[in-house]
Amino acid sequence: MRGHAGRRSSEDVRSTLMSTAERLFAARGYSGTSTREIANESGVHESLIFRHFGSKQELFKRAVAEPFAGFVTEYVEAWQESPVATRSFEALCSEFVAGVFDLLSEHRQLAMALANARAYELGDAGDAPSPFGPLLAQIESVAHAEVTARNFGPIDMPVLIRLIVGTVLSVTMFDDWLFADQGRHPSRQRIINELTSLMVHGIAHRPHQLVHEDVPTQPAPAKRSAGSKRPTRSSHAS
Repeated sequence: MRGHAGRRSSEDVRSTLMSTAERLFAARGYSGTSTREIANESGVHESLIFRHFGSKQELFKRAVAEPFAGFVTEYVEAWQESPVATRSFEALCSEFVAGVFDLLSEHRQLAMALANARAYELGDAGDAPSPFGPLLAQIESVAHAEVTARNFGPIDMPVLIRLIVGTVLSVTMFDDWLFADQGRHPSRQRIINELTSLMVHGIAHRPHQLVHEDVPTQPAPAKRSAGSKRPTRSSHAS
């Protein structure tokens, strides 16, 4: 364990363990990373991992979820700063797709570590439940408020949001397989443009005959403060 001067706060220790765990899990996978290695790299005693997180599995779940949680928080908070339906629907979709694409591209190895752990490294897949459920529910609330204001529904939002994230995830994780026969790999912007078009037209221009009667009740729209303004951000054509 590395020495360090002074007593570190509990918050600092927890943050350091999270960032170290994220880096090591991404590089070595779940089974290839020990709690002792995480503690040594963090400069703390191994027992602090169990004090803060309870188990290696719980630390793994938190480390995997943390980057996505940060993105969702920022996206929802930014959306709450302006009234519903004041920005073009294409701009909102493009911003979401680009954000998820960049996030998953940056943390590609961590996403692969989660997939491997669930498939091969944990005795019970339930030991590593998806950390994305509560976060995706927040995105559903935003999307529901926007499509309702534009009279686009009814839409099975829980399924739709997960399909969009799953599509982006597959593109970022398996891009070398998907585009191997294309010679030149498509640019980030080309991919985001097409994913945005799929999202926009799949929601806004949906034939009524494709809507099933068993679409569940949508979640309540996220609350926002009235009259607040959104900071100036790049706009997209409506």
